[in-house]
Amino acid sequence: MKRSRLVAVVAASSALLVIAGCEKAPQKQQQPPVQLSDVSPVSEPQAADSAKNPDYSDIGLMDLKLDRKKLTGKKIRTHGSFMALGNDELGMLSDGVGDTSPLYVSTSGLSREERKIILECAVSMCDLEIEGRVGTVMMSAGIKADHVRTL
Repeated sequence: MKRSRLVAVVAASSALLVIAGCEKAPQKQQQPPVQLSDVSPVSEPQAADSAKNPDYSDIGLMDLKLDRKKLTGKKIRTHGSFMALGNDELGMLSDGVGDTSPLYVSTSGLSREERKIILECAVSMCDLEIEGRVGTVMMSAGIKADHVRTL
């Protein structure tokens, strides 16, 4: 009986290594340890400060979620992962994919260019800075967006 040859595909880092005709599993190569000096620091993206409207108060998304009822009617600026819900008039702002308590965002009052940004978020989530008023959206406390910017 003829022994069939083993074909193994091993993914390593970003390269794909194809090994054909192996009698045993290939040995894993040791990667040198990564030093902190080799990694550049990652900072959270911010919109240009010069473009910020002073009429809006900066607030973190978590604080906004906790205090949204007390903030009703206030002009706020926050940022997070935005996902459009079917059209350019409604979406959800969250801390990311695993966030189970997103805020609804009404985007119906945005300019044509800003609604285009919203439609591009319908394909996948995008990081946005949102300026707006805290109010009722989808029978819940949310944000009525006045302006959006990509981060």
